[in-house]
Order: sequence, then C-alpha cells, then structure tokens
Amino acid sequence: MILSVYEPLSYNDETLIAAGAYSASGTELEWLAATIQAEAGGESYTGKLAVGSVIMNRVKSSAFPNSIIGVITQNMQFASYRSGKVELIIANGPNSTCVQAAQEVLGGARVGDYLFFMTKKWADYYGISEYTMIGNHAFFYRWITGPRAEPAPAQEETPAQTEETAEESSQEET
Repeated sequence: MILSVYEPLSYNDETLIAAGAYSASGTELEWLAATIQAEAGGESYTGKLAVGSVIMNRVKSSAFPNSIIGVITQNMQFASYRSGKVELIIANGPNSTCVQAAQEVLGGARVGDYLFFMTKKWADYYGISEYTMIGNHAFFYRWITGPRAEPAPAQEETPAQTEETAEESSQEET
C-alpha cells in the first residue's frame, strides 16, 4: 500500500501519518517484519505499526544509520536482535501480519514520529518524562528525563517495648 506524502489516516483510534514510501529490498522487508514480530508480536496491529515506525523514523534521522538493517543491528539498540530472536524469525519466516505491517510502514504509514520505545517499566526506571503508551510499549521522540522520584526512606523498626523494658525505662527516669 503506497500512501501519498502527509496523507493522514485513521487506524484504530490512532492517527497514521503518511511519511513517503521507502524502496526496500526483499531482505530489508524480511528484517523489518522479523523485528516487528520479535518486538511486538503480541501487540495490537497499531503496536506493530508503531515499532515499524520507530525503525523507519530512525532510517530517516541523521542520528541513526540510514538503512533498515543498519538501524536494527546498531549496537545496543534492539534486544531482540542481540538475543538472536530476529534471526530465528527470519530463518522461519515472519508471520503474515508482521509482513503486512512492515509493508504498510515501507509504504509510508507512520504511527507518530517516535525514535524510541521500551516497556513502561523501563521508561519509568530511566525517568523518561514524556511518552505515549501503545499497548505495552512507551513510545517517545526525545530521551527527556524528569527528576526521578526518590524512594521513601526506610523506616527503622524499633522493637516493641516489653513490660520489662518499660519498667526499666521508668526506673531510670527517677
């Protein structure tokens, strides 16, 4: 599905932005679909599109490699690549839903202009202050952190006073 540039679409209450088509090889399509499956296989279709959008937004950003495989294999970026999961999916073939999502993203469909995503747990751990939840992932454009909430200081537990220690305390006061 090829979309014209900047043609807004509506998909499951999310606004998709058509960002222009990307001419990808069969290998790039397979890598994109496999990474979408590895990262968002259990997510909604919008969640799959959002993961694909992050990859393609990075391809178009000067801050990241300018190829799909370069973005996916960039050091310390996609845990599913580092663990071997992406290559395992490639070996078995990505599922048709993830291939379809990859084709739409390559056609220009985008769910936001996000460059990063992670679980809410990690976004909160890193103190990411502005993110949008899509399924189980927190998506964001800039790595902006706010002040971390300080954990409450541990209360020192005092042993319960026994009658004996209470008597000793009252005798010492006299």
